[in-house]
Amino acid sequence: MLNDLYFCTIKIVKNMGSENGVTDKNRQAKLLKIIEQGSDKVILSMLIDLKEHGEIFYLETLMGMAIGGKSDTLKKAIIRFISDVKAKDAAPVIANFIRKNKGNKEIIRLVAACWQSVLDFSNHLDTFFDIFIESDYECSFEAFTVIENNISQLTTGELSRYTTKLNQEISSTSKEKQPLLQEMVRLLDETKKAAQRPL
Repeated sequence: MLNDLYFCTIKIVKNMGSENGVTDKNRQAKLLKIIEQGSDKVILSMLIDLKEHGEIFYLETLMGMAIGGKSDTLKKAIIRFISDVKAKDAAPVIANFIRKNKGNKEIIRLVAACWQSVLDFSNHLDTFFDIFIESDYECSFEAFTVIENNISQLTTGELSRYTTKLNQEISSTSKEKQPLLQEMVRLLDETKKAAQRPL
């Protein structure tokens, strides 16, 4: 059964866009159904083939599993998969999923995958600043790293806006997190000064 499902899945992935009369939407729906209904073993087997084909339509389903009721082994494999995604159009999909699920206690896994990846999240930093401000220390630290990796892409206006926002939050933040917010304010100021220096 495992082999039948696996090979059926691989056939669907490899034939994306090549069979006459079957739309991409139909193939995508079939693949999503197999992922959603597959055992951890089936999904683990599929991840290698999914990675090779660079599609992103199944990312939300996989991310849901990474913060859902699946085994820790599968969750870790999915996080590695997400952190290796190279498709540029994956960044908004990942950031939007994180924004919608930021209250989930396991969202930290996906936030960590973002800074481990090579994707550009500079257009989605509102999400990571919200997590940085609202989450516990560990998740805030992961968000800090995502922001730090993308901060150089921000305009001086955006840097000023985030600085103002953080300064307003410092006094109401837990004592444990205050140094983290202060460090981010320092980093924002430093980045802004560097951007304003004449070449």
